[in-house]
Amino acid sequence: MSNIQGKQKSLKSGCLIAGAIVSVAVILGIVGIVYFVNRHLSDFDSRREIMYLRPGLVVSDEHLRYGPGMDAAMWSKFTVRVKSIDEVFDASRVDTSEFTQNGYDFRVDWIDDSWWDADKHRLIGGKEKVGDDFMRVGYVDNGDGTLTVYVFWFEV
Repeated sequence: MSNIQGKQKSLKSGCLIAGAIVSVAVILGIVGIVYFVNRHLSDFDSRREIMYLRPGLVVSDEHLRYGPGMDAAMWSKFTVRVKSIDEVFDASRVDTSEFTQNGYDFRVDWIDDSWWDADKHRLIGGKEKVGDDFMRVGYVDNGDGTLTVYVFWFEV
């Protein structure tokens, strides 16, 4: 093998290695961006206002998932220490009298998050048109001064 052929082979190998490194960096960058965007979109505290929760409402065991897409959806579960569902939502924006149906059927078959267990409880709830969207709310009175609340928005 001549010296020129050896240099060409070395250059070709170097280009392949550089291309592989750049490709891996681009893929990791895209995955990182998707991860951080999804993490931000699924951050409970950043979505409190969208759910029309009362300012200052103390929540525990909060979960939230945002499913982007053409028919974007958002679902959440949290526990609050309140006497009634009226104390959970901003009354100037949400009519909580719609959330009184005993045995409310709150099934969303395609949600597979382990924390979303609304179908395992007998809920009180209903659906309320808020702005241009419908908010479905179901809740369980835990008997200890707390409510576990499930909120589902479709096409948010």
